[in-house]
Parts: sequence; C-alpha cells; structure tokens
Amino acid sequence: MPNVTVGENSIIGACSFVNRDIPDNVTAFGVPVKIDKRRKEKIVQ
Repeated sequence: MPNVTVGENSIIGACSFVNRDIPDNVTAFGVPVKIDKRRKEKIVQ
C-alpha cells in the first residue's frame, strides 16, 4: 500500500496484508497485519 512504512529490523509474516505503519523491532503477521511482539535483539547482517 502507498505511504506505509515497515520499521527497521521488523519481521513481517508471509502472506500478511500490511495496511498501516509498522514500528521498529517488531514481529507482525496476519490479514490485516497485527503486531505480535517486540524484538529485543537486532539482526546483524
């Protein structure tokens, strides 16, 4: 969707419909997307 941002280090589940902004460091999934939990660790690439 236009004007929707996914925060840094966030994980979005497969087949999820992201219809609003997702904050940093969270796990989210579902239709429509819902935030499951906050992540404490950062992913290092």
